[in-house]
Amino acid sequence: MDSFTTWTLRGLSAKQDKSRLSQISDLIDWAPFCRILEEMYDNKGERGGRPNCDVILMFKILILQQWYGLSDLEVERQMADSISFMVG
Repeated sequence: MDSFTTWTLRGLSAKQDKSRLSQISDLIDWAPFCRILEEMYDNKGERGGRPNCDVILMFKILILQQWYGLSDLEVERQMADSISFMVG
């Protein structure tokens, strides 16, 4: 994101109560999860291609899907629309 968009989103996010995911993100050490999840990716070769998404970001998206009972498409819509779903 460009700096103005980032600044705007941070300002809007600060005005809202912390989301459940933001609350637990401060409490959880994500490093052990990162090591486990990165083992699942086997496309780290020299062939090129699109880089993998951050494994912790993808894990947090799965957490949101489970908590709110969302499909892949719906969680994608919520992430684009709702500040509380903008995980990172």
